[in-house]
Amino acid sequence: MNLKSLNTKTVPKNLLYFTGILAVLILINIISQYAFFRIDLTADKRHSLSKDSKEILKDLDDVLYIKVYLEGDLNVDYEKFRQSIEDLLYEFRIYGGSHLEYEFANPFEGVRTDAERDTIILRMIRQGFIPRNVISTDNEGGLSEKIVFPSAILYYGNYGKVVNFLYDDIKASGQDDIDFSSSMVEYNLIKAIKVLTTREVTNIAFLQGHSEFSIEFVKRVTENLSEYYHVDSVYLHNRIDALDRYEVCVIAQPLDYFSPQDKYILDQYLMKGGRLFWLVDPIQLDAEALKYTSLQPTLLNLNLDDLFLMNGIKVSSEIVRDLNCEQIEYKSQLLPVSYFPLLIPNPDHPITKNLNEVTGKFTHPISLTKKSSALKLTPLIYSSENSQLTRLPYTFGFEDLIAPVNPADFNQSYQTIGLLMEGKFESISKINRAAAGQFNYPVPDPVLESVPTKMAIIADGDIIRNSIRYSENGQILPGPISTANLNLIINTIEYLAGDMDLLALRNRKFDIRRLDAGKVGGEENFWKTLNMIVPSLLVILFGGLFLYLRKKRYSK
Repeated sequence: MNLKSLNTKTVPKNLLYFTGILAVLILINIISQYAFFRIDLTADKRHSLSKDSKEILKDLDDVLYIKVYLEGDLNVDYEKFRQSIEDLLYEFRIYGGSHLEYEFANPFEGVRTDAERDTIILRMIRQGFIPRNVISTDNEGGLSEKIVFPSAILYYGNYGKVVNFLYDDIKASGQDDIDFSSSMVEYNLIKAIKVLTTREVTNIAFLQGHSEFSIEFVKRVTENLSEYYHVDSVYLHNRIDALDRYEVCVIAQPLDYFSPQDKYILDQYLMKGGRLFWLVDPIQLDAEALKYTSLQPTLLNLNLDDLFLMNGIKVSSEIVRDLNCEQIEYKSQLLPVSYFPLLIPNPDHPITKNLNEVTGKFTHPISLTKKSSALKLTPLIYSSENSQLTRLPYTFGFEDLIAPVNPADFNQSYQTIGLLMEGKFESISKINRAAAGQFNYPVPDPVLESVPTKMAIIADGDIIRNSIRYSENGQILPGPISTANLNLIINTIEYLAGDMDLLALRNRKFDIRRLDAGKVGGEENFWKTLNMIVPSLLVILFGGLFLYLRKKRYSK
């Protein structure tokens, strides 16, 4: 065979192949400039940003700079957490382009003395960063403790905002806390970006004047809300326009009578499209005070029944007890307290989707008195199948709280404790027009039917309450609140305020597929050895097979 002749024939063919491949690559490169796409093959789409996140990032018109304080010597859990944040920020940059920059930093970089370190910690705490004590275990079983700031600061234009990533659930383990917080990183960052890029802030009112919870008892909720909303304590003072500038009005466990004027103001606020969030107890009984003394449950006269009945609901004075309940420690043992039910969230609504059980204290059932085609009613939280309705005795003490129960009596299942109402509401002025005339100044004629709006009601005021403690001088200091209770309140307010895009982000949940710690510890050496030997054997096997087939082919 003539080698020269063979090469002359194959050159045009090879050149044609090369030219074709080059043309395809150039075409793909041109198309990619105009038709960008990414494919996420994970089942829970953890590497895909929401549509709203993409739009917010694409609309940046100035440089957004994100500095994350998770760098340095981290333990395994925090290192994974850091990596998940970095992966997300990489996705952010794809859509934010040149308008988004980020870096990871160690706040203690270059620090040589404890005094310098303490100064940095104090300064960051004052800025709003929340530190965490992290205990790490080395290979020899030794323990070391250090402070980390799982937080970031965002700068946009002349504004800055601190974001703390970890959610401290008093019922969750440290690992569960990190796992949940990982699924919330996009929500936290996008919510902060939305606040920085949107100059209009939604106003939220916490009603006062009827012995509602004071600020110390709802501090954890208002602190969380204040990061993204403008929150005020509002007294009506017979002002018909007192709530006009607020999107949502929260009424947190009132104890005193609502005057006809106050009720009229709330009614007309709802008629004009305002959103009401009621957390009410028809009976006054302080669960915390039962630790110290017996109490007489008091039936409250709030003067709100007609406002609720007008739209087809009633809050009963009966108490919901549940076998699915919280446990308290008493004489070195944990005792179930059926008066403190663990309430089940509705898994099919954005407010309560992916929410853990909510802790109630002396909860009440909400019943329907009439149906209205103009209103959509959605249960938000309810008791379990093993619940019971009961009335409290004249005197109630701690011993009654922990008294044994008969499970057979708990046969009144699934009592609604929280309810969402959406649609067109009817005004109490339809049945009582006298309230408008009780003001000492002229007021507009009452609106008798609302524009489409929303109202939520939870028949347990304690759900919004954080624990409290007292300082040495008697000052009330706010304590923690369970994450489920906090999220229920925040989610409800966000939904009422219309922040549906943020609520959808909050409801994203990733499946955490953890390794079996027992197997990891017991079979570590086996899997290390296997991972070293098997790849080498495969290389030898395929190499030998390739040589055998090559030799067989050319031996012919």
